[in-house]
Amino acid sequence: MSLSVVVTGASGDLGRELALHHAAPGTTLCLFGRNRERLTETADLCKAKGATVASHIADVVNMQLMTKLLLDHDNAHPVDRLYVNAGISGSVGADQKSEAVDQLVAIMSVNATAAMATAAAILDRMRQRGTGQIVFVASLAALYGFPNTPAYSASKSAILTYGLALRRLACSDRVGITVACPGFIESAMSRRVDGPKPLMVTASEAAGRIVRGADGNRATVMFPIALWIGITLLKLLPPILQRPFLRLFHYDVRG
Repeated sequence: MSLSVVVTGASGDLGRELALHHAAPGTTLCLFGRNRERLTETADLCKAKGATVASHIADVVNMQLMTKLLLDHDNAHPVDRLYVNAGISGSVGADQKSEAVDQLVAIMSVNATAAMATAAAILDRMRQRGTGQIVFVASLAALYGFPNTPAYSASKSAILTYGLALRRLACSDRVGITVACPGFIESAMSRRVDGPKPLMVTASEAAGRIVRGADGNRATVMFPIALWIGITLLKLLPPILQRPFLRLFHYDVRG
């Protein structure tokens, strides 16, 4: 059985593992990334497993180019699954000042606006065919506005809301939408985050959980469960009781 899979952010750790999970004879992979060397490595690994691979050096914020490349690929290999995985992180500095405007704009542009545009480029074609799956990679940060990563938390919250709204829109056309909200993943992105990283999982384990959730057409895939429960309970506490917990993770909450 042939399968056409698109992965954005494929030059990153999680994107590579998502691509490798599907790499097999009969699978056509379309990979997008910004790091040429790492994207080439990912493509070669997938080819070694028997997949047919097309890779593109592209920035997802270049929506005109992304839309053209996505539609060109869909014309040749109608997309069965799209992983909207590209993303960047950012945090408040040690001085606890607000995020710089250019950082804030970049995070929202990549993680939210470009992610929505990537999905929108292909969604109606999937709906017309009556088949397909779009998987958004958000974060458990979507559930709570962490004070050291306000823009990142907001961008992932936007994708969670958008993905669930699309799920309701597209369900009657038999198109599935899944929003994955992982915690910390062993990756270059996580290594740039200061402070503790509780219950961190490998990129391979995270990809496996996301793929299994998408295979089951789950609305959300949230893990690790203990961290998800902890964040959910944290939101129920009054602010004065939230502060000691946040300080455990080096979040300097004043007031």
